[in-house]
Amino acid sequence: MVLARPQLVVFLVVVTALSAAAGMAHGVPVTITFAGLLTLVQLALLSVNGTVADARHLQAAHGELVRIEGVVTASEHVNHSARTTVQVLALHRGQHLHTPHREISLTVFTPQILPQAQKVKLTGVLEIQGSYLRLSSATAVPLASWSGVALGKQVHPIDRWRNTMRETTRHQVSSILNDDQTALVLGMTYGDDAGMREKTKTSFQQAGLTHLTAVSGANITLMFLLGYRLLQWLRAGRSFCIVAGVTVIIAYALMVGHEPSALRALTMGLLGASAMLLGTGRYSLPLLSSAVIISLVARADYALNFGFALSVSATAALILLAPALARHMATVLPLVVAEVIAIPVAAGLWCLPLLVLMVGEIQTYTVLANVLATPLVAPVTVLGIVIVVLTPGAASPAVSFIVDGCSTAAGALVQLLINIATATSALPSSSIPVEPSVLNIALIFAAVAALSALVIVSDWRTGARVYLSSNRGQL
Repeated sequence: MVLARPQLVVFLVVVTALSAAAGMAHGVPVTITFAGLLTLVQLALLSVNGTVADARHLQAAHGELVRIEGVVTASEHVNHSARTTVQVLALHRGQHLHTPHREISLTVFTPQILPQAQKVKLTGVLEIQGSYLRLSSATAVPLASWSGVALGKQVHPIDRWRNTMRETTRHQVSSILNDDQTALVLGMTYGDDAGMREKTKTSFQQAGLTHLTAVSGANITLMFLLGYRLLQWLRAGRSFCIVAGVTVIIAYALMVGHEPSALRALTMGLLGASAMLLGTGRYSLPLLSSAVIISLVARADYALNFGFALSVSATAALILLAPALARHMATVLPLVVAEVIAIPVAAGLWCLPLLVLMVGEIQTYTVLANVLATPLVAPVTVLGIVIVVLTPGAASPAVSFIVDGCSTAAGALVQLLINIATATSALPSSSIPVEPSVLNIALIFAAVAALSALVIVSDWRTGARVYLSSNRGQL
């Protein structure tokens, strides 16, 4: 029997409660019992809703010439073509036909803008990198207009507003900056890095800097702080400051769309704001766990999304490993320098098994590149937000002057990022190919786990010794 999503959610809650009770009754840690049961339920959920079957068919079609029938969900100008997002309705691979069980979208570059809800037939080579699907060397044939009823939804006004906003902003920024600079400014602002040259993409990949153009918890945190500090500067109460911060990140989420990492970061940001509002403290790890569970219940297919997995792994590393690593480094380095280095080291270390699985290589100089890039990220993002907010009023000479000035400043900063990526990727052995086999992934995971445990346990023992020494006379 195929269960509907509400039934599965209820089943998840019931099994979780029973497993927790059983774990306490038999002395088994509740967390381990809960995690095990949640994993089993998630696997069942992925099988029931067809996610596993979809993934199997997509992997089989990777690198092959396919024919796809779908519906346009977004289309925007990028340089001299249009980047079009299509929701797949049918995938033809030779004599094989597969109808997706879930919502699958791919990117294709077309000669001109295609209207939303337009049904199209595409032919091209399917390329899959992680969770990103692209049809290269493609031809697109528009079919009869599609009402959207078969998709279960009409084109939403927010989607139309988002596409218009992005197209207007890109036109404004690209009039000042070159293609790479435009792609980086917009990518670091709201995740749209279309138009970046392949050479630059390769440099960023080999330098381990591709995460800069993906919406993450850092973006959400920055947006929350902007709203919070603004009202704090106006001497508003703490509750009003938090409400302002939450309002800003919700508006930012509407601008970004529903990327997996954005959903995770938004969920955690809202939970964190709730904890601050209620005065319950900053329990980062429980908040992250809650965000992951909520996200996976809402969208079970995120369990197979590399962007989501990388985002969660990096955030967990910043919570668990980075503080301990920074304290160790602070014994020989200034604290600020130690923290700047610890953040990319911790995130890169915990993401390493996933990155090898995704791209089949290890970026040797990723720590160096991220340490150099870190001070540039926040200024570029803030300048990008100012550009987005002011662009609708760019018809005014004064506003246009401010937007152009922000674009020029952001362009200068991202050019430094391009130089960093180019320089580090040109170093000897900047990337080491690794076969993403089960054995290699297991060995890398074991090495990462052992090294992390060594750092955390060592930090805990050092902290315990300091505490005992400082309280020896009172014990």
